[in-house]
Amino acid sequence: MINSEHIKPMDSPFLPLDEILRLLKRQGYTERFLDLNHNPGMIASTLKRAVAAVASTMLPTCNIEHFILDIPGRFDNRQDYVSFSMHMRFDPSSEKIRIRWLAAKLNPIDSTLPLAADSKKLYFIQHTRNITHAAQVYEDLRQARTLNVLVRYPLVAKSISNTKSIHL
Repeated sequence: MINSEHIKPMDSPFLPLDEILRLLKRQGYTERFLDLNHNPGMIASTLKRAVAAVASTMLPTCNIEHFILDIPGRFDNRQDYVSFSMHMRFDPSSEKIRIRWLAAKLNPIDSTLPLAADSKKLYFIQHTRNITHAAQVYEDLRQARTLNVLVRYPLVAKSISNTKSIHL
């Protein structure tokens, strides 16, 4: 026989809006960390408006609605621009939100870099609380960009890094 005292209830991946906002802040999705100081409160207000819009347009038969929150960011002294897109689900019965996946794209602001300097990454989020920190996403994108340049433009990569180039 199973002792029910030792069974923990399944932790819901859906969280209240205020907890989502705290989580985003803790994981680096803030105007200050993303170098968006000109627009304080933008992320919170955008998310609140998105939830309100989704909630007001839902059909009565819908039990969960999807939406995407786009957040810009600048890194490396504004040399790199990252666009973060968070695919979210809203449950109107509990008024809670779940982050399903995070897509990020790195676009260098310096147009002299080759086109392969763009890089993209997709993160599937098992639980909303496990969203990847913005700094880690940026680092992953930078590594992917370096690999893209090495593979697609070996001569450019050789001149940039002054190391042996990789040919596939």
